[in-house]
Amino acid sequence: MGDDFKRNRTPQRRDTGSNDRRRPQSDNARRLATDTRTMRRKKNRRRSTLERLMPAFIVIGLVLLLAVPVLWAMQSKWAASSSRKKTTSVVQQKEDEVSKEELEKQIKDLTTQAEKLAAEYDYDSAIKKIGEALKLQPQNKDLISLKVKYAAGLDSLEEWTGDVEHIFFHQLIVDPSITFAEKNKDLWTNFNAVMTTVDEFKAMMQSMYEKGYILVKISDVIDVKENKDGTRTVTKKSLMLPKGKKPFILSEDDTNFYRATTLKVGGLGQKFVLDENGKPKVEYIDKNGKTLVGDYDVVPVLDTFIEEHPDFSYRGAKGYIGVTGYDGGLGYRINEIHESETQIESDSLEEGREMVKKIAKACRDNGWEFASHSYSHNYMSNQTVAEVKQDAQWWQDEVEKYIGETDVYLFPYGDWGQNGEHGAEKLQVLEDFGFTSMHGVGIKTYNIVKDGYYFMDRANLDGQSLCNRADILSKFFDAKELWDKGRPTAYGSITN
Repeated sequence: MGDDFKRNRTPQRRDTGSNDRRRPQSDNARRLATDTRTMRRKKNRRRSTLERLMPAFIVIGLVLLLAVPVLWAMQSKWAASSSRKKTTSVVQQKEDEVSKEELEKQIKDLTTQAEKLAAEYDYDSAIKKIGEALKLQPQNKDLISLKVKYAAGLDSLEEWTGDVEHIFFHQLIVDPSITFAEKNKDLWTNFNAVMTTVDEFKAMMQSMYEKGYILVKISDVIDVKENKDGTRTVTKKSLMLPKGKKPFILSEDDTNFYRATTLKVGGLGQKFVLDENGKPKVEYIDKNGKTLVGDYDVVPVLDTFIEEHPDFSYRGAKGYIGVTGYDGGLGYRINEIHESETQIESDSLEEGREMVKKIAKACRDNGWEFASHSYSHNYMSNQTVAEVKQDAQWWQDEVEKYIGETDVYLFPYGDWGQNGEHGAEKLQVLEDFGFTSMHGVGIKTYNIVKDGYYFMDRANLDGQSLCNRADILSKFFDAKELWDKGRPTAYGSITN
């Protein structure tokens, strides 16, 4: 049985028939079974993995579900923020453009002011204006060049060591055919002697400009120091001018537009007014009775000339407007002390005072200054010391408070008391009232510094001087050449 057992355990060769053909099928089956098992295992593993990850997927889904509104809100917020930033950027750009325009405007304004100041030889002020502009734009080459230019101009000024001229006028005749009409024949002699026409005045200014004369202020010439004991010390200043320039001061007397002459005679300005730009002009009535406003007296005529020739004025100097008080001022009734046959109602008196304040301010703002020509326009030599004091007090009470303070005094008729008694005491009265610059009349140049005041004569450029002082006035102009042919007499007809 053992042999049989061994024999039975020995593999037997099988027929190559049907049995051999079934073997590959068994291998395929086995492979199929194996693949099936493998796939099942993989599927089980996937299922197992899915089951393990399912909670995570659920959590992620919930998170995403919750995140969508949040993300939407954030997106909306980002969009709004982006829009705001874009809007802010546009606004900022516009603001930058406005700021740039404003900056350029400021620089242009400062440069324009500096150019005007430099044209008047006020280089110090011009340099300051450019300095202000450079603070806004430090690297601006044009501004730097202007500063260098003005500094060179300042260095080129030279000290004036000669005398200073002072010329003066009365109210200007606008139309000689009206002023010297037959009805005014009794005034011809006086008006022909002491007046100047508008055309003559313009010709004088043109000639003096061409000869190198330049307007200065009295404060450019002298310095006044107030001492502790109440006295004043007056000294001459160092006047620095462009090479070739010669200084002179200008003033006008009786700038009141007196009713007895100006309003009655005609052919002259009627009163000061302000134009639409707030500039001082003069009202005038022509031969046809039409009221005009324009350059009809010294102030507006000279203003216009200097606008065209700014280098005729040193540091903005214009002139001195001399005002009395007994018959108003600047063409308006402002006084109460002296009553006349034409005294007006108190209502218009107040209106007149307000107008004088406005006009005086406009004149000062435009470079003009004021001077006292006394209150009553009397000869000082004929007055007592008490009368001089009363006159000064009247002027202070009735005129100065409307036109503003002044320390300049223009003697009526050029009479400073030299022909009467107590001349020194009378001058002391004026000093006590604060006048530190006093002016007489004289065709020749004369100026002197005293302990408490400065005195200088003024040349009257009128018909009388044109005829009789042509030789002296030749330094200014040719008198015969500018003589107005509208005057009632030929040149040279007026005698001393």
